[in-house]
Amino acid sequence: MSERKSYVIFISAAVFIAVFWLYLFTLPPTVAPYRDAGEMSSLAEMFGIAHPSGYPLYVIASKINSIVMFIGDRAYALAVFSALSAAAACLLLFLIILYLSEKMCPRLKFSYRAALCVSGAVLFAASDKLWYAAQVQEMYSLSILLIFAAMLLFTVFFYNRGNAAILYAGSLVFGLALANRPDAVLISGFMFFLLAGFHKEMLLKYGIRFFYAGLFCALGVLIYGYLMVRSGTGPYMNWNSPDTLESFLSTVTRETHGHT
Repeated sequence: MSERKSYVIFISAAVFIAVFWLYLFTLPPTVAPYRDAGEMSSLAEMFGIAHPSGYPLYVIASKINSIVMFIGDRAYALAVFSALSAAAACLLLFLIILYLSEKMCPRLKFSYRAALCVSGAVLFAASDKLWYAAQVQEMYSLSILLIFAAMLLFTVFFYNRGNAAILYAGSLVFGLALANRPDAVLISGFMFFLLAGFHKEMLLKYGIRFFYAGLFCALGVLIYGYLMVRSGTGPYMNWNSPDTLESFLSTVTRETHGHT
């Protein structure tokens, strides 16, 4: 392992631990007084259907979290999960900026680039929106984490176009992000921006890979099938009862709830 990679690993770990500790120190002891925090905390136990769009990935993840995180108060355990996700998102933001700075400003000394990237990640971590998201039993932190993970993988693929595995991994993570919150589709603009860097001949050359990438994305989105399957078992919390195609589409598109 090169000395620079060792520094990157050390700095990445330091960013994650520092941010997570900050969030952990300020967590509420139980259910946060915020919008749907009570509902989401209950779903971690009931394993039911959340309000539209159902948020199937978050419900599944919160249930797993309630099993593996041995903390007395399950609502607090879910808040810890939000803090972990938000801290990991800050770590990924650091890596995204560092990777892009290396590609776009190769002559800038590593120490300067690392300091600037750490500053960006810390400022993002200290923003009121992310800090609040890291405190509540909601799907926001997980959504940000998945979006940044997809962006990092797509960016790495842009500069390493021969590595199809990175493209497929990014597409799968993007599908999972959509299964967590449908508005993750907004990062499609970022994806198209990267595609604009491909020449027409390159697009034709990699066309089959983009097709497979679409399949991997669909694989992640398939988690929405949880809504129909679980709803059919009659859980105690069963918003919109999405066990029919009509009610399923109404739930996923938030027909009854409008904006997100």
